[in-house]
Amino acid sequence: MICGVALVAVAGLGWLLWTATALSSPPVSAQLRGFAIESEHLTSVTITVLRRQGDAVRCHVYAQATDHATVGERSFDIPAGEAGTITVEQDIVTERAAVSGVLRSCEVAGSGG
Repeated sequence: MICGVALVAVAGLGWLLWTATALSSPPVSAQLRGFAIESEHLTSVTITVLRRQGDAVRCHVYAQATDHATVGERSFDIPAGEAGTITVEQDIVTERAAVSGVLRSCEVAGSGG
């Protein structure tokens, strides 16, 4: 009986450690490096994307006005390639002047995230 309980405890601990390790290293991570207000109707964002396995990536960015309204947004794909870090600049067409560019998300393309 004690051996059975110990076996279940060891298996549970192993699963917990595996889950924590797997979830701590997502296949894609991204960071907003900066943005530039190019004109009343154009904002550019620069993001850095880390692809751990070289997967294709889909990112979503948007621009905000002074009242925090979203005034432009777009999604874009980064084709599969070598694993590692890449820097990407994208333009966002805006309906009125923006004051910031924001990275909403980047995930493996087709992951439904």
